[in-house]
Amino acid sequence: MNNTWNDKINNQLSKNKNCHIYRKRLVIHNGSKRLIYIKNKKYLNFSSNSYLGLSSNSEIIKSWKDFVDLEGLGSGGSANIIGYHPLHRKLEKWLSDWLNFPRALLFSSGFTANQAIIYVLSKLFKYIFVDRLSHASVIETSINKNILFKRFRHNDMHHLSQLLEKKEFSNNSLIFTEGVFSMDGDQAPLKKLITLAKSRNIYLVLDDAHGFGILGSEGRGTPYIKKIFPNLLVITFGKAAGICGAAILCQENVAEYFLQYSKNLIYSTSMMPAQAGAILIALKKIKRSQYLRDRLFQNIKRFQISAKKLKSYKYSNTAIQPIIIGDNLLTIKFSKKLQEKGFWVNPILPPSVPEGTGRIRITITAMHQKSDIDNLIEALFYAERFI
Repeated sequence: MNNTWNDKINNQLSKNKNCHIYRKRLVIHNGSKRLIYIKNKKYLNFSSNSYLGLSSNSEIIKSWKDFVDLEGLGSGGSANIIGYHPLHRKLEKWLSDWLNFPRALLFSSGFTANQAIIYVLSKLFKYIFVDRLSHASVIETSINKNILFKRFRHNDMHHLSQLLEKKEFSNNSLIFTEGVFSMDGDQAPLKKLITLAKSRNIYLVLDDAHGFGILGSEGRGTPYIKKIFPNLLVITFGKAAGICGAAILCQENVAEYFLQYSKNLIYSTSMMPAQAGAILIALKKIKRSQYLRDRLFQNIKRFQISAKKLKSYKYSNTAIQPIIIGDNLLTIKFSKKLQEKGFWVNPILPPSVPEGTGRIRITITAMHQKSDIDNLIEALFYAERFI
């Protein structure tokens, strides 16, 4: 029997192990809470994207249970067949009103939403310009789609402007960037991006997965800090909202175009109606919970003050706080030293980040106590001695 395919798989797995980028899953109890349990050992969790602690909010949990009792479990089909429920429509309408866009469309995940954007808009645009540190959902889809794909240096408006100088790019291009970058925690220069895009008549898409719920008026996200808006906005419900799913905010005709041509919508079972109902409860809580954002940023500030003395700390003004180690093996070693002290912080390795930039990606949340931050800082200085 010819096992060539099996050999190829095993060779690639061996290569990943040798490069120290082999991924493993662990069973984690209470994964989105402040305290988590792995193999019966307790850890302080500094890897959760539930920035406001809403994934374990009792009001939201109860609402989901109540909606399940009322509406059952699955939606029964795609939204174009029988899967568009009144709770989906209610959530979309509330989102469009709150975020001041004519329309909102729901997706099962942020990854799927970004895929859909590239697939659908590539019918209209010939070129796409993507920030080098944008999410894998954008990079991979752009590479594998029939659209001419160009990367610009991270947040480098001069480089992007140089790339856009050719007349052929005007009226025929798409720029894709993030409000808050998921691995560095820094923010896009949105005002400059919008000015540049308008001057070239280029369509701008902003993925604000890590800014939504945290930044801007009422936690509406990065565009709402200074009220400057992209052509299309992507938000997700798996971070600050504490659940899962995503939405795009856009113009009326763009939404209708997606409903005609987005295979991600047409051929996917829509999200559970109960999930849509619970998301709406979570968003209403985000809107009225400035105190949670205040607590989050107090924790971020507390961390920043002491972390700046660490050799490998890269400053960030958001919930994502990176410690850049570089070497993969040293990054794993650093993470294990933190685990020895009772802190769960995952090592982030290529290809999730560029080669040579392996890091500890710390996420600060509103759930953390002052003593958690102080004790983490102590553990970081301890771990730094070993690299």
